[in-house]
Amino acid sequence: MDKLRESITGVGHNICSFYKRVKDKIIKEKDPKVIIICVIALALMIVFLYGNVSSKKRDVIEQLSNSLSKGNERALMNLIEDGNKNSGITKEELIPYIDFFKADKSRINKLVSSLENGDEIYSTKLESKKSFWGEKWYVVIQKKKLIVASNFPEASVYLNDNFIGTTNTSRSLEIPNLIPGVYDVKIEKKAYNSNLVEEKNVIFMDNNKIDIPLNGTLVTVKSSFDDSNVYINGEDSGIKVKDFKDVGPFPKDGSTYLTIKCNTPWGEIDSQKVYVEDHPEINIELDLKDTIIKDDVEKVVKEFYSSVFQALNSEDKNDIRNAKDEVKNNIYNTLSQKYFLLKNDYDISDLKIKMENSSIERNHGVYEARIVVNVSYKIKKKILGIDVKSESMEKNFFTNMKYENGKWIVYNVQDFSLPGLEEEKSN
Repeated sequence: MDKLRESITGVGHNICSFYKRVKDKIIKEKDPKVIIICVIALALMIVFLYGNVSSKKRDVIEQLSNSLSKGNERALMNLIEDGNKNSGITKEELIPYIDFFKADKSRINKLVSSLENGDEIYSTKLESKKSFWGEKWYVVIQKKKLIVASNFPEASVYLNDNFIGTTNTSRSLEIPNLIPGVYDVKIEKKAYNSNLVEEKNVIFMDNNKIDIPLNGTLVTVKSSFDDSNVYINGEDSGIKVKDFKDVGPFPKDGSTYLTIKCNTPWGEIDSQKVYVEDHPEINIELDLKDTIIKDDVEKVVKEFYSSVFQALNSEDKNDIRNAKDEVKNNIYNTLSQKYFLLKNDYDISDLKIKMENSSIERNHGVYEARIVVNVSYKIKKKILGIDVKSESMEKNFFTNMKYENGKWIVYNVQDFSLPGLEEEKSN
């Protein structure tokens, strides 16, 4: 009411000033036509200005309510175009604002009630400015700042399908001077073999921050085969294991698998598939027991133990093949038995390589094998080629090997046979 009184007072001054000029004109001209025209103009001005002052604020609120109810951007533009604080607002920018009220018509009633009381609500208020014609009311919509955050830098941000920018190194994008309203916010990031996309419908009425994480992850691969190339869904990434750190992003839905391929002395070996899901660190190893390496190891193990029994019969440790000298001494002394008069004859009955209890690995670039071997054999006494005595024996060995200079070498043998479990039979 105070503002209204001030406006009326201002209009009164304007009318008085206009009346004085009209009176001076009438006295000067003394023309009946001029007098009639001036009187009519004065009357119209009084009626117009009085109506303008007494109803303009109420009219603006009513027009605002109608434009929001009908979703009329053009009508709303006419209500805010005189506000300096709203300079640069386009009809397109007002669509999210109008959509906010369309979604819940009761918000329009709350807006009207607050504006009539001179309050601000939904970042909207009324302001006025004085002119020759009186007080002019207009709508002010306060622009706000929206911060969109995600879990990756350089992710594209869209508002209502319009590209806005990309997230920075802090994984966020600040959008200033945004009209409050309802927005569809989309985050998109190119990933291996796909795009990561997340959308969120946001009601934005004040300065705030929204977090829209993408369903993806950066991956680090670890392996003892760190010079192997990493393959993504069967395609060479061109990145070696030792360099495959925080690579991605990859979708976490299990649609991507990683493998490694390693060049070995026995040819190229592939790993099993490991699927990318929630864990950012993936360990990929090669199961060397399921490759051609196993066949090579088994062949060398058989040759080694065959040569051991050959050396026992020849009583010459140098007949032992594929082994270090200390190993030759150790295995020879473990299996040989002293005799009197009749020489011992050693004969392998069975040799079992228990690969399920064994391991073949590469450590720091060196191929190593720890093979569990069960040896069944007989110690015989013969006269003129006829067996006069025979003992059945059984031993279990950890046979430790290394691949050196293009071949497997036994560097340690451990007897882990348990006393009482060795089968001894005399015939």
